[in-house]
Amino acid sequence: MDILNPRSLREAAGRALARGRDPKKLIYSYSLIILVLSLIVTLADLWLENRISGTGGLSNLGTRAIFSTVQAVLPILLSGLAMCLEFGYLSGMMRIARGQYADHTDLKVGLQKIGPLLRLLLLEVLICLALGFVAAQLAGVILAMTPWAEPVIEVIQIMNTTDPATLTEAEALSMLMQLVPLYVIAGIVYLIILIPMLYKLRLAKFCLLDDPSGRALAAIRTSSKLMRHRVLAFVKIDLSQWLYYAANVVMMVLMFLDMILMILGIPLPMDARVFSLAVYGAALVVQFGIQVTLRNKLEAVYLTAYDRLRDKPKEGGPVTLGNIFDM
Repeated sequence: MDILNPRSLREAAGRALARGRDPKKLIYSYSLIILVLSLIVTLADLWLENRISGTGGLSNLGTRAIFSTVQAVLPILLSGLAMCLEFGYLSGMMRIARGQYADHTDLKVGLQKIGPLLRLLLLEVLICLALGFVAAQLAGVILAMTPWAEPVIEVIQIMNTTDPATLTEAEALSMLMQLVPLYVIAGIVYLIILIPMLYKLRLAKFCLLDDPSGRALAAIRTSSKLMRHRVLAFVKIDLSQWLYYAANVVMMVLMFLDMILMILGIPLPMDARVFSLAVYGAALVVQFGIQVTLRNKLEAVYLTAYDRLRDKPKEGGPVTLGNIFDM
């Protein structure tokens, strides 16, 4: 039996959610906290912006600097807190997927394990940067074998020997357009290298939750080991969850609708500031709806897949209780 069959995973995830003790309370708590925090940061940003614009003159330079710093730091703090809350939510969902009790208090697990979580994030970023460097080198080699190599090299040499301030806007745009082949090749190579690596890191957070010592590097190694020869299987699982990802694309389009309309040259139906706030608020509401209706099912499927890989018996070996109940 294929332990990563999407239909089998959905059925097992559905049973786990059905027998769980009010799993909706967990997702409602998580989603509501994120919604409230996002609104607070948005309102604080508006207040700070008004204070900055209302404090002119050299005497208020220090005050403006403080307000500007706080305004820049708030989104970073929100992102960090949201990351911790998501980790706590995943901890609760892991317990539910395993038939254990979980409630909103599990959300604090992310704050308790913020050190290992940050180390894991740092390692993942470093891996992606390293792959970006490799992709850039490979893109240069590939470009050298194409007819675009000579003009791109000429443009790079001009950019290295010319002061950007002396270039007109038309000249700078023309030079950037000549570099498009390099950007395209580098982007394609990067995606070819990055996507398999992202799938290898896919289970790292689950592995970190399962590791009492909180070793981020060990979580990455375990995730890579579990995902060996399983990338295509997880691609099929992702495709089976298309509704969640499609809904998130719609939400992102709504969140940046004002920018999209301006790029397309379509006039906004109202004041730009009011319209931006309106679409952002609507996007947050849509995000809340997506979370409370689809997120539990999504994570239960992935956690079921993770547990099946983790407990998968060897050839001729003993079958664990988890495998018996899932068959």
